[in-house]
Amino acid sequence: MSVAESRSHQFNRVLIASDEGLMGAGLQRLLSEEPSLVVMNCHLESEASLISAIRRFLPDIVVLVSTEAVSPTRMLDLLPDYGRLRIILVSLTSNTTEVYDRQQIQVENESAFLDQIIIK
Repeated sequence: MSVAESRSHQFNRVLIASDEGLMGAGLQRLLSEEPSLVVMNCHLESEASLISAIRRFLPDIVVLVSTEAVSPTRMLDLLPDYGRLRIILVSLTSNTTEVYDRQQIQVENESAFLDQIIIK
């Protein structure tokens, strides 16, 4: 069974990987209110720990919070066999959110952010 086949198609599985506990907890609380999402979190220590968490939790979406150590495009390159994976980078320093889905997409507000979380 491939990674893509082992993931649920009823819910979008979201992994919040944060090196900033307060922001990660806030995002988890916000996203957990959405009934179509299954939200998990992990403390972001390194690129290797994130790859391990992705392989363990099998998310559809990874939300990276305020990290300089991990590149979303590199993560997509390191997981070529993973199938559908969207990575959302939330920067606390520049107040921006970037969405990577094998290509970069910009979002302007919370509503647009939530639209990127829910993969149709």
